[in-house]
Amino acid sequence: MNWRGRFTASSCRAVEGDHHGAPADLVVLCAFSLFNVHLMLLSGIGKPYDPVADVGAVGRNYSYQNLNRVTLFFDDSVQANGFIGIGGGGTTFDDLNGNQLDSAKAGFVGGGVIWARQPGSGPIRGIATAPGVPNWGSAWKQGVKDAFRHSFYYEVQDACMSYRSNYLDLDPTYRDAFGRPLLRMSAACHRTDGLGSPKVLPKMAGNSTVLSDDPNSLISVVLAGSSLPGIAAAPSPLGMPGFAWRLSNDEVAQLLTFIRNSWGNQASSVSAAEVGRVRAALAEFIPSQRQPRNRPANGP
Repeated sequence: MNWRGRFTASSCRAVEGDHHGAPADLVVLCAFSLFNVHLMLLSGIGKPYDPVADVGAVGRNYSYQNLNRVTLFFDDSVQANGFIGIGGGGTTFDDLNGNQLDSAKAGFVGGGVIWARQPGSGPIRGIATAPGVPNWGSAWKQGVKDAFRHSFYYEVQDACMSYRSNYLDLDPTYRDAFGRPLLRMSAACHRTDGLGSPKVLPKMAGNSTVLSDDPNSLISVVLAGSSLPGIAAAPSPLGMPGFAWRLSNDEVAQLLTFIRNSWGNQASSVSAAEVGRVRAALAEFIPSQRQPRNRPANGP
């Protein structure tokens, strides 16, 4: 970097350990956005984002695409090619996309597309099966055979808003094969070290709710979600969505048992039966959220 703060050369290290460098009038970062941020943080380019002070730009407001899907299954009279998908083999409804709307009149910011398409199925877990088909074994194979050529999906891909609790930084603990800090992604979560972000997100390590002898409050937060109201200094409310629609009783129990015994925590395990009782008690508050069917521990 020269006295004007501009980079005039690039360098890299080969797998064998050799360093290579080259002078340059212009250095262009052409990697995927995640790797560009990683390179900038490692190279000291720009000011890293600090979520507590709310300053800095590098790694700030990370966001990604949000997808929701419903799969339709038909009898043998309807053919769909899930093996070799093509972009032209579908239809897109684009009227609600962000650049098609006047947000002031629509009453919301963002938007998205709705499409039906056949992009090609991924192996094993990317193959849809009809409701009631088990997730493994010969019955699963038969379900794949029955549905593979006779199913497709409608999908909504909508905007994912940026929040100050979603950001990228360098991990203080984990490093790659070259000794460089790995890129850490904090997405409205409590950080990989369980310490959270002061004044932003609560910590998991030593948290009294996490360590309580009665885990009902913790179970309720995971199932129904929770939020903190905005204040003058930070008007954007911070919230955690509920996962009752996504996680089964067994999965919630395993997750909370892990949290209650990580980062120095020591608390009793949470059972699926305890989660089930809280789920039943919350049913009137989250009526649209159902328990997903269980997935095998080692299945696809």
